Amino acid sequence: MSASGLETLGGRLLHASAIVGVYVGEFYFALKFLRRLTNALNRGEKAVDQTVRLSGSVQRLLDGWVRAVLEKRRMPVAARVPSLTVFVDASLEGWGGVLVDVATNAIEVLGSRWSRKEKGLHINELEALAFELCVSAVPDKYAGGTVTVVVDNTTVQGVARKGACLRSQTLNDAVVNGLTRLRHMNISLSVRWVKSAGNPADLPSRVPLSAISDKNMADMALAVRQFLTGDMGLVV
Repeated sequence: MSASGLETLGGRLLHASAIVGVYVGEFYFALKFLRRLTNALNRGEKAVDQTVRLSGSVQRLLDGWVRAVLEKRRMPVAARVPSLTVFVDASLEGWGGVLVDVATNAIEVLGSRWSRKEKGLHINELEALAFELCVSAVPDKYAGGTVTVVVDNTTVQGVARKGACLRSQTLNDAVVNGLTRLRHMNISLSVRWVKSAGNPADLPSRVPLSAISDKNMADMALAVRQFLTGDMGLVV
């Protein structure tokens, strides 16, 4: 198998394991092998199309990992709840959002430009408005499920967790409006933080959606995978 093929397999196994409940620690040495491979690819020490020879032990571990995921997948799942990850960002130009279905990895990109009046607001208030707009875009099919909102602004993260902000009514109202909608949908919410450089919603907050290329989409999908799985998808 090629180096890039093995890297992709590792990321998919980790993601599938998280969904169906496979303990990846059982395949520790396979994980170490895949992580070293990813590091070698990142450093340019291996070509993506280079054939990688697996030792018998690593091959057996990978085969066992695949079987474990498939066996878990065949087991009946009682009322699997819909789950969505929402990346949110704002710039002085506009807002952006990336919605990721946890079960299917389907990605939807949102965004628009600010009005002249909105451009006069503080960046924290713009981030809060982006939070409200992205949360308002959560489809009805996720009612009763779970939503993880990922932001790179610690102020919005704190307000979303506390449920109020006394320093700015604009910031308070925007976040509370978003929280209220999720509560009415009976959605369980968690709010996480990501570095700005790793936020896939950064681009649609800065450029029109019509200007986003296929390569941009691939880069955003990679940023999503890196955040959800960590270290190119190969960290336990």
